[in-house]
Amino acid sequence: FAHHAPAEVHTFEVFLTLFEQLVLPFGFLFPIRSVRIVAGILEIFLQCCILATGNYAWINFTAILPCISLFDDQFLSNCFKKLTEEKVAARREFRLEKYQKPRFFYLGMMYKKLRVIICV
Repeated sequence: FAHHAPAEVHTFEVFLTLFEQLVLPFGFLFPIRSVRIVAGILEIFLQCCILATGNYAWINFTAILPCISLFDDQFLSNCFKKLTEEKVAARREFRLEKYQKPRFFYLGMMYKKLRVIICV
């Protein structure tokens, strides 16, 4: 469907591709944190735009994977903060419900196993 776009759109696509291939990689190596994060976000966005057209899907996924390393822990924790807090709370509730059984239950199970072993 993208090949039916007007010539101006294709000209803009060429500009974006040249920007992505020639300028953006220098942002990956830049020592300032915010430049690296913006470069990673732009690269992932442009790769997803190429994915949306249906061209070269596997190579776009392989280009997205190294871009994730441009994001530091602080950035990723801010992006997924709510998700991780909800998961931690859900795991705590699950552990409390499932694994907090009285101690005598385990002793009773051990006694039954010993009784079966002795009786046999």
